[in-house]
Amino acid sequence: MKNTALSLFIALVALTGRAQKDTSRLDIGWLSLDKELTQTITIKGSDLEKMPFLNLSDAISAWLYGAYTTPATLAYVVDGNPMTDVNSYSVFDIEEVTLVGSALGGAVYGGTQQELVRSTPRWGKDAAGEGRATGGKGQSGIKAAVQGGAINSNGDGMKTKTNFYQQYYLGVYHNYDKLSAGVSADWVRDVVPMPAGGEYQVTTPENLQRLRLNGYLSWRPTTGDIIELRVGYAPQWVNEALDSTINSESRQVAQKMHEHLLVPEVRWNHRFSQGLTNELRVVDVNESGYSAFNLLDSVTTNAFPPVEAEDTSLARINHLFVRERLSYDLSAGSWHFLPSLNFSYDHITEKTATAVDSLAFSNTGGPLFIDLPVGPWQEQKGDLLFLTPAVDVRLARVLDFQLGAQMNVSRKRDTGSKVLYPFATIGLDLLRFGHATGGPSLKLFGSYAQRPLVFLDDYSLFDFSGGGSPYSLANVYQPKYTPFEFSSWNPITGTTSESFLIPNQPRPLFWTWEAGASFATANGRVQLAYTFEKRNFITPGGTSFISTIPGEGLTVLNVWKSTLHHIDIRLKVTDSTKVTWMTGLNLTLLQSRLNPFSFPSNITGLSSIYNDSQYPDAGDVYPAHLSYTGGWVNRWNMGSFSAGLDLMYHFGEATQGSYPYGVNQNGPKLNSVLSSNIYIGDRWKLRGAGALELFLESRGLARSKTSDLLDDRRYYTIGGKLTI
Repeated sequence: MKNTALSLFIALVALTGRAQKDTSRLDIGWLSLDKELTQTITIKGSDLEKMPFLNLSDAISAWLYGAYTTPATLAYVVDGNPMTDVNSYSVFDIEEVTLVGSALGGAVYGGTQQELVRSTPRWGKDAAGEGRATGGKGQSGIKAAVQGGAINSNGDGMKTKTNFYQQYYLGVYHNYDKLSAGVSADWVRDVVPMPAGGEYQVTTPENLQRLRLNGYLSWRPTTGDIIELRVGYAPQWVNEALDSTINSESRQVAQKMHEHLLVPEVRWNHRFSQGLTNELRVVDVNESGYSAFNLLDSVTTNAFPPVEAEDTSLARINHLFVRERLSYDLSAGSWHFLPSLNFSYDHITEKTATAVDSLAFSNTGGPLFIDLPVGPWQEQKGDLLFLTPAVDVRLARVLDFQLGAQMNVSRKRDTGSKVLYPFATIGLDLLRFGHATGGPSLKLFGSYAQRPLVFLDDYSLFDFSGGGSPYSLANVYQPKYTPFEFSSWNPITGTTSESFLIPNQPRPLFWTWEAGASFATANGRVQLAYTFEKRNFITPGGTSFISTIPGEGLTVLNVWKSTLHHIDIRLKVTDSTKVTWMTGLNLTLLQSRLNPFSFPSNITGLSSIYNDSQYPDAGDVYPAHLSYTGGWVNRWNMGSFSAGLDLMYHFGEATQGSYPYGVNQNGPKLNSVLSSNIYIGDRWKLRGAGALELFLESRGLARSKTSDLLDDRRYYTIGGKLTI
């Protein structure tokens, strides 16, 4: 089957790709959706530029799902690439960010709780969004930006030292008749404020320095061809060194880390004839990382000798993926029929090496911190091959529905896994029948998708907001059996142990379905939207072993069901030539519950005493986790003066951790409110089309006494942007 699929791919390559980019479609990597009849929330990059952040989720949380908009709950597609870390781009390189409210958006990300966010780079555009790289001759520009300021975490009884945040950006582009090119460079230094007080002697505060280099070259040899070359490179370094004397114990800590993310990409879009288009994309993601942690304990109150612990690790990941999309747009009056065949091939190589050591010594000087030799290298390889046929039917701009299926034709698949995963989506504008454009709009949306359990987006650059998820091919392939060791103790014979293999339970079927509605009137000045989503997914690390008799047992996956309700209101309160005010308020309700297990008959004697870490019975009723979150965003413009205010809230969050299987114990609820972003600025026009903008900004300035929103850092920054 794999050779047949590769032969088909080679035949498609011989035909090559697509022509001019269809701006009416949303490219989500493995599929394209109708842009106007898919439920979305879009944020302009210019609305995010004044907020200091390394992780994009920090900036868009107030606009989307509040506390549920975190690195763990978002998956990104960058200009159609589902594999590239969005945080390797500076916000000054981002044109817009779009949350795709469709079950098809998460259908490529396996059984996770992730929502899909599509980020569009600002290739060849100036600050006002003009001058696209595929646009006219002679358009060019330069953009420079700088931010800097103080950071602390004072509050709630804690006092920290003040450290400093910095960011510098420079971008240049030029558009010729058939050739467009551009490069950008961004350097940022983020820090974690260290606790103040005599017990801490900070040599190097925990800090992260990241350099982001991106470039593109676009060539249009004919009206039906676009050939693009893109390269992104993002190295970064993390360092920390401190001494502390806590509880009469002298402790020295030193840690360092460096990562490198290199992503070259080639695209070829071609139009064969009227309606027949094709797009070929080849991306090679290369990531390498090194980390070392040293801890030196020197106990002075007893006779125990000092101990030095060292932990060093290396990782190298290569992910080659090829995307091919062949489609044909057949028109019949106002009807459009768009059959397509989407091909994706992934080859992943992962290599890791670690070294852990602990050493006791007698002299107070102790050994010096050194990097341990690591090895041997552990390597995993894997291939994934998917074919996705689909048919999209559209009636003018009032109706669109799409049917299709992901076909897992990989040479190696999980035991008992399916081959075919169907999906469907529909969008309908009830008020546009008989009216091509203009007037109010009332849209209804629905979508459903089944999904294979494959995680291929889990790697990302480390940051202080939760980025840098571990990557493992164990998430791609599940073995048929898992090694397990059974131990028992007998007062006469002593301890005995037996090793055996436990048959793994087949992967459960993961699915998502969404329904929603949106209403817009007054030329878009009033927008109301509602989204309902239901899905099942696997909890991270949710694999448990159960065995009561040596040689018998199974692997259980902790599968959850979640229900989401989201309401979004956007208003342009004033929209005159002198004063504009855009405001948006959103509310998200998320309820999740663990599925009851159904154990085979050979598994007996299981208890539901959660605090004794026993397994729940199949008939147990599990408490649901329910809380409310969201945000309130505002943007004002009065002539050259601008201001912004973003707030976030989260009510009803459980404060205690969960026992096995996510069962939360009763306890007080956490209610949080946070000012995630406040800024004021002014803008001056320069000669020609240039402009200079200066602003003052604060992130996390005010918050409730205890909060789980963003992190506990407060930023006080000043910045500016120059475009010419």
